[in-house]
Amino acid sequence: MTRVLLVRHATNDTVGRLVAGWTPGVHLNEEGRGQAERLARRLAGERLRAVYASSLERTLETARPIAAAHRLEVQARVVSWLEGVRDRHAGREAVAAVTHGDVVKAAVFHCGGVSLDQVHRWDIAPAFVSTLELEASGARLVSVNDTGGTAGP
Repeated sequence: MTRVLLVRHATNDTVGRLVAGWTPGVHLNEEGRGQAERLARRLAGERLRAVYASSLERTLETARPIAAAHRLEVQARVVSWLEGVRDRHAGREAVAAVTHGDVVKAAVFHCGGVSLDQVHRWDIAPAFVSTLELEASGARLVSVNDTGGTAGP
């Protein structure tokens, strides 16, 4: 079984004001940098074998502390990875994929059998973790929007 920890990037100045989407140049703010450090400490006990992130600054800035805590490099690729990650990391403890709220929703919905028509009814908060377990027989949704104590200072 492969565990996938889906992590939404930490907060930045656009969160709650506008949807940055794939806009480049949006960096974590001070609160977001703190969230990223707390995430790294929270996930330090996981036996991560890889950390994936999109190429946008805010995901990389969230992923780097997580990867550093595991002496890993961030692998900046997310497109078409979910089905292949199970095979690439079969039998390993866990991988982290730091990405965007809509990507997390798509993966959670796919594994949870939820229609994408429900996308606007769900919120994936910054620096929260959703966990999937992938096996040859299918996927199991373990948690969604788990703070693990990283929500506050």
